[in-house]
Amino acid sequence: MNAFRDMSIPAKQVLVIMLMSGFALLLAGSIYLVSGIYSSRTQIANNVRVLAEAVGSNCTAAIDFNDAESAAETLVAFQADPEIIAATILLPDGTAFANYRRDEVSGTLHRASNLPQDISEWFEKDYFHLLHPITSSGEVVGTIFVVARYKLLEKH
Repeated sequence: MNAFRDMSIPAKQVLVIMLMSGFALLLAGSIYLVSGIYSSRTQIANNVRVLAEAVGSNCTAAIDFNDAESAAETLVAFQADPEIIAATILLPDGTAFANYRRDEVSGTLHRASNLPQDISEWFEKDYFHLLHPITSSGEVVGTIFVVARYKLLEKH
């Protein structure tokens, strides 16, 4: 404290201005970072949601005709997005109807019986999960479950 007391008034003004500028830069940088994280999460959620809706609607005939092979072929469309690592079509009773899993994926993903019933999308560690209903003639005939990679540091 004695060092501050011994400073001249212009030196004190410079010090206060530098401290305020530093604080303002820190605050602006924090806001920018939080905004970037939110924007990135929103973008991946929207992209996965649109793809899941399109692929799910293309699987309705396969579900109606109990053609799991055709549904699995439709799920291969997820290869177009390198962030999507797995997808499963679940029937209303919760059984897996068709699966897609990227080759480099290892480890265990959620099993159909362990999925939350009340949440349709969530972030967990480095992954985004989406449960989207598949409808045919206004009736829910299944659910598409999609897992996408989400690594924030690679995005920015």
